[in-house]
Amino acid sequence: QIRLAQFCETLDKKGASWILSNSDVRTVDEKNNFFELLYENFNIKRVFARRNINSNPEKRGTLTELLIMN
Repeated sequence: QIRLAQFCETLDKKGASWILSNSDVRTVDEKNNFFELLYENFNIKRVFARRNINSNPEKRGTLTELLIMN
């Protein structure tokens, strides 16, 4: 994740537009600020995503996904 964030910084400096999607770790731990700190210079939005396929049926359903963009 750290190397990916560094790559996004490089793209941003070159003027490229990008968007990144990742599972929201706050779903498991509300105090986890890993992505907020890692991408503090960019825009982070939380959106709802539905997961219909999972080996564990209890983990299917709606969860939050991060959209990070410059």
